[in-house]
Amino acid sequence: MNEILSGMRSANVADESRRACNLQEKIACNRVRALQSSVTTLNPPVLPSPANHIWRAHVTHVESAGHFWAISNDTKMLSNLRYIQSCIESAVGRCSAPYMNQKDIRIGQICLALYRDSDGGAFFYRVRVDEIYTNELKVKALIYFVDYGNSEIVKASELRLAPESVLKLPMLAVECMLAEIKAAKSTTGEWDERATQWMKKNAQNSDFLAQIYSVVHGVVRVKLIKLDYVGSINETLIAMGYAIKSEESYLSRQNHELRAIYSREVDDYEGNTSINALCSTLSLSSSGLKSGHGKIQLRGPDSPLLMRFVALTRTGFSKGVRVEPISVNSTALDLEPQSSYDRFLVASFVSLNANGMAVTLRNTTLMPSIPGLMALCLLMFCPTAELRVSRDLTRYIGAVIGLGSDSVSGYPIYPDEDIETEFDIEFHQEDLILINKIRFYMNVILSEGEDLIPTRLADIQKRLRYLVGILLNVERECCKGEAYLNAYRWNQLLPENLLLPDTGCAFTDSEEMVFPLINGVALQSETITNDHRDSLSELKSLEKRLSVKVVAPNSVINKECKMCDVFLKTASDLRCHLSCDTHIQKELRI
Repeated sequence: MNEILSGMRSANVADESRRACNLQEKIACNRVRALQSSVTTLNPPVLPSPANHIWRAHVTHVESAGHFWAISNDTKMLSNLRYIQSCIESAVGRCSAPYMNQKDIRIGQICLALYRDSDGGAFFYRVRVDEIYTNELKVKALIYFVDYGNSEIVKASELRLAPESVLKLPMLAVECMLAEIKAAKSTTGEWDERATQWMKKNAQNSDFLAQIYSVVHGVVRVKLIKLDYVGSINETLIAMGYAIKSEESYLSRQNHELRAIYSREVDDYEGNTSINALCSTLSLSSSGLKSGHGKIQLRGPDSPLLMRFVALTRTGFSKGVRVEPISVNSTALDLEPQSSYDRFLVASFVSLNANGMAVTLRNTTLMPSIPGLMALCLLMFCPTAELRVSRDLTRYIGAVIGLGSDSVSGYPIYPDEDIETEFDIEFHQEDLILINKIRFYMNVILSEGEDLIPTRLADIQKRLRYLVGILLNVERECCKGEAYLNAYRWNQLLPENLLLPDTGCAFTDSEEMVFPLINGVALQSETITNDHRDSLSELKSLEKRLSVKVVAPNSVINKECKMCDVFLKTASDLRCHLSCDTHIQKELRI
């Protein structure tokens, strides 16, 4: 296998630098996107059958730590790869693959391109022209190596005509992604460059057993298991801090369930590699529908991913919310429907309809998908807040936010606009300290006003950016929201349980502050029983025994971490749980 792929798969940092330079040239080019219906295209790659849970694959190209391309290690695919390379070498050697006229090159066309690896070797491979760029007299093309997965920008004059013999076989490179994990400390989903470099070093040009989770839109989501390695690449990235566990998307989970049903119900499967036949058997038959005449009002089309918003205030909660139709957020889609935390939309203008039953939002911004962002923003910028705690006083569960209550009567000052929010993330004392620091510096700016010298203002702004960055970049565990019994009521905390923030001599009276600091609560430690200790000791011993033996990651253990109330089915679940932050924090309390 390695001999077959040696001419292509020895790219290193130098190749990445060359690709970066090519992309800079791409910016200065004018794009031509005229698709030609007459262009001969290849069939897509053969995807793993629904009956296959394990797929032997060879990783040919790594785009990022969680995104790569691979080809199957089975005999048929290797035979096809040998045949393709033999035909190309023969055509080039006999001069039957001439250089193409750059004016005749079309988007989607299959041709041959030269690839030079870091060892000095140069070989021709099948490529697909994805884009064409023109810059004065120069014509360049973005090409995709259909049998390996990488892309490059080359001179159009360097492309050769592909022989007919290699146009009959499908593409070989299959696009893959790591399942049930995502990039850590990233709001955009981009992987850390160090993680990508580690993945290239340890996965590229290597053979793996790929445990298939799902196949959606031609992308195979897998857990990569190296043949001479205990554990998986997915678990290793989590252990190194480059990744965190994440639920799969709705379509991925649906495909995973269908594949499980398929493997249970179908013994023999022949035909293409999709599971459309199975999907159709699960669909409602039209034979049971009654015929008739009449008129009905049709609505839609609607997407299950379409976001629907509700107002946060007490009176607004019962009203309908509508984003103006000309706004891009009127059809905002939740790209992570599996995530349990709330999303946050802000509007600079809100209007009420004639009957007072709905509001229209204008000039809206959908805030980034950061766990707990809504609760953190409310606490940072609200007039005042009172934190909610669980009944056993062990954790924060939410807050009531608004103008506060009257100091004499105790009634809310403006109850209609109060907000009762439940925390969908773990909120700790350290988070409250950071929020109070941010509110303190905002008070300093507002109190000094025009007397604040520019250098001091710039220094405070720098500190604010730093503190907000720390607050938002903390990795937070999502949790199920807990409703507070006396919602929208103020002064629910006993004075002896309060932790009053100290501002020193900066502000002598809280009324001097536009953003009063938020009182904390003296939380109680969670009760750790001897049963919890025994359970932890048993799991630690089991992990030690498994690390000595060579045990498959999916080996069934059926254990429970009583301290965290989590059931652990496999050895892989055990390793991941013992290394997660939530378990470690509870373990440190013992």
